[in-house]
Amino acid sequence: MTERPTSDSDPDPRFWDRADEVIQLANSQCERDTPSRISASLLYAASRFNAFIVASNASDAEEIGVCQRSCRVTSSYLL
Repeated sequence: MTERPTSDSDPDPRFWDRADEVIQLANSQCERDTPSRISASLLYAASRFNAFIVASNASDAEEIGVCQRSCRVTSSYLL
């Protein structure tokens, strides 16, 4: 675990635990693949998860469509 930055507006303590878990998973995957491929997978997963969050909070189908198009653009860039 790395030293955690501190400030007056620190996120909740579990924020760091979640980040550490994701990093730990990525580090373990580096034993089977290149770091650049692991990094691309992490970015892709983050974009898909964020698209899910946006779609979950969308007020109508048009908003969800914008999110889907954004995810496809990101996917084509990463892949």
